[in-house]
Amino acid sequence: MNNYRLSYNNFDRAEPFKTPKRIVWLSVEGKETEINYFNLLEKYKSETRINPNIKIETIKRSDTNSDPNSVLELLEECIRTRKTTLLDDICDLSNLVKTLGIDKIKQYLDKKTLLTMEERNKIEIALKTANYDIEYQKYIKDAKGEEDIYCIVVDTEGQNNPSRIVLEKVLKECEKRGYKYFLSNPCFEFFLLLHTYNPKKEYKENKNNFINNPKISNKHTYVSALLSIKNGHQKHISEATFLEKYLPNLQNALKNSKEWSYTPEEVKKNVGSNMIDFFNIVLED
Repeated sequence: MNNYRLSYNNFDRAEPFKTPKRIVWLSVEGKETEINYFNLLEKYKSETRINPNIKIETIKRSDTNSDPNSVLELLEECIRTRKTTLLDDICDLSNLVKTLGIDKIKQYLDKKTLLTMEERNKIEIALKTANYDIEYQKYIKDAKGEEDIYCIVVDTEGQNNPSRIVLEKVLKECEKRGYKYFLSNPCFEFFLLLHTYNPKKEYKENKNNFINNPKISNKHTYVSALLSIKNGHQKHISEATFLEKYLPNLQNALKNSKEWSYTPEEVKKNVGSNMIDFFNIVLED
């Protein structure tokens, strides 16, 4: 039986989806920081040079699995979802076709009130068991640009982290399958820091702490603590903080990035981020 990770609690699609020329689909490691940043970037893109015909779409998930394999798997679940219909998916759940028949499933999708309570319950139990978020699934299937790009946003997590071996395999799979990847070394917080501050002095004095990013408290690694000091937030980026610290300093972040490693191959080995590649995709020429 399939088990779905794509999910968005209380998903509300009150406004019709306006199909852009291109959607940049992002599967990200963090469940808060990265999603906050990219969602707010999309919300306020009219105040930047981001192409208005591009939509930045972070993929929502129901779990907290954030290792590189899980990030890639979520992206591929999204891609598979976009190739099937709701009817295909629901028919594939449990034994619904055998117990109810395809006509009842079609009726559930078209006008569920015509079904008996028992019939509706059988379908809804199967949806819940498989963690199938029908509204979010429908949104993902409907949201199709002309030239969509699929990407992952991941971190190296420090030079000595055992997950580096897995990360290398994931990045190679992305290259093989034509997905983009945006990598930060040691973590996405480093790229956030570059919006307001270029930590040259700290790096000179603490190279090992930057490259390995050790955990220094229950809340922080070395780099996230430095970000908290400079930008005044924990994992969550509030809208107010985004508007004060990040939106007006986007060009500063890209300029500072060029003083560190900023190509994918360089970032694998050295402190830096290739988020420049992301902005080369979404910013207007």
